[in-house]
Amino acid sequence: SIFLLAIAVVIFLSIVVVPGFEEIYRDFELDLPLLTIGVLKISDAILSHPILMFCICIALLGSIFGGLRLVRKLQASSWTLGSLSNGNSSQVATMAEFVRRLVEGLKSNLPLATSLRLAGQSCDATWLRRDSDNLANSLEETGELAAVQRSRLPLSVVYALRATRDGGPNLRLLEEIAANYTERLETRINWAGGFLPIVGIVIVGIAVFFVVLALYLPLIGVMNGL
Repeated sequence: SIFLLAIAVVIFLSIVVVPGFEEIYRDFELDLPLLTIGVLKISDAILSHPILMFCICIALLGSIFGGLRLVRKLQASSWTLGSLSNGNSSQVATMAEFVRRLVEGLKSNLPLATSLRLAGQSCDATWLRRDSDNLANSLEETGELAAVQRSRLPLSVVYALRATRDGGPNLRLLEEIAANYTERLETRINWAGGFLPIVGIVIVGIAVFFVVLALYLPLIGVMNGL
């Protein structure tokens, strides 16, 4: 929505404001800087080919949102940032759902392997489904979580899966971990709710600033030459 608002403001300025300045430049035969030329060309393209420009904007926004969804699905930030990242909100929500489903399965007296597999299948993250399947297969084949150290599960979850004296899962600890993830997610949502409007204002302000700067640069050059 923030990107849409910024694009809408730029389109409005390009249709309503820029053409008037273009006539002034033409009447005075001013030498235009590259930034002004770029804004004028964008305005001309929007006025001359509105449908084409609309399709380009939709394709651009679709690419941005599609890329973000792919990154979240593959949990790419955890690969690239490693220990420097605490996970984005999507990752926190995924882990909260995974641990909660795992606890539900164990409370229903399902085997740990089955609970792991079902919990993984309930999540959208490809890596988490794969890791939970590997852990379930290891448990069914060897009776132990031999693959747990090679998984990308958080250390707290790994510990909770083997926290009892007999090496089994600790339900109470898993419940606390799920509650912790849920609390973290709620905190991030509340924080984002207050922060995103500020980001939106900044993005729109930057867009307006560059358009206004591009329009007034030639006039500033004329005044300096007087």
